[in-house]
Amino acid sequence: RGVVFRFQHLCRARGRGVEVALVAGGLAAAGRDSEAVAAFRAAIELAPEDPRPYEKLGRLPAVAEEERARLLIQAGDLRAERLEPDLAEAAYQEAGKLDARLTASAHRKAARMHSSVGNHTGALLAYAGSLKPSAELGMVTEVRDMALNEMQEEVCRAEAEIAALGDDV
Repeated sequence: RGVVFRFQHLCRARGRGVEVALVAGGLAAAGRDSEAVAAFRAAIELAPEDPRPYEKLGRLPAVAEEERARLLIQAGDLRAERLEPDLAEAAYQEAGKLDARLTASAHRKAARMHSSVGNHTGALLAYAGSLKPSAELGMVTEVRDMALNEMQEEVCRAEAEIAALGDDV
């Protein structure tokens, strides 16, 4: 009897989670972000296994980008558990765009998820994405190359001045 009661309670809570998520979506659409954030958090508490409130909250600009990325990773993990590879990968990619530090990790999660459902091509593509250098690395490399070029130009000017002095001596 206790198991049946807990199951019925859980079903009612999940139903409320969906209802709360619908209300939260309406609040977000109306521009009532702080209320929407609170409602989405309540929906997550009522139905923690449902990826939708995590996704919706992860897309609200009123939430800090780092937290949004974390929420989207969590949504992707839940989608992967449900064997929804396309939705999981979309959530992972969105998280990587919000927080570049998560890009490689998000690609690896997507690769593992693709592999678990037998999509080996998708897994290879996702793993390849985890190996791509980030945009930040490209900027650092560019700045380094500019500095090296400037140093090389200075060396050339100094050598030319030394050569000119040597001619005068």
